[in-house]
Amino acid sequence: MNRNPLPDFFLFIVGAALACGGGFLFANQVMAGSSFGYRSYSGWGSIFPMGTPGMGLLLIPLGIGVTLLITGAYQRWAKVMVWGSLGAIAVGVLNSIRLIFLSTTLWALGTYIVMIAVGGGLMLRSLSAYGDN
Repeated sequence: MNRNPLPDFFLFIVGAALACGGGFLFANQVMAGSSFGYRSYSGWGSIFPMGTPGMGLLLIPLGIGVTLLITGAYQRWAKVMVWGSLGAIAVGVLNSIRLIFLSTTLWALGTYIVMIAVGGGLMLRSLSAYGDN
């Protein structure tokens, strides 16, 4: 099947614009903040006002792993320690993010969702016949 790629490219661009616009409008209704300081560890909230008490302990295996990487000893264990520590720190930071959805009308929310869905559909439609070769 021979297709003209110019209309498909235009369709892809229109779909991407709709999907990005809907995603932007939807994300504009979300407030993000940190939950550090909001948690209470069974009455110990005043002792740990800035974060969880165990996050600093993740820097110990990270430091040991970096030291082992620099010295060249135990390369596998060093990489496991560095990547594991960085992964645990990333999970801890993402776990501390609080998302609050601002109130909006059902019409506006439906518009955002439809824009994202139609944009994704147009992008997939523009690419659909090119995988059949």
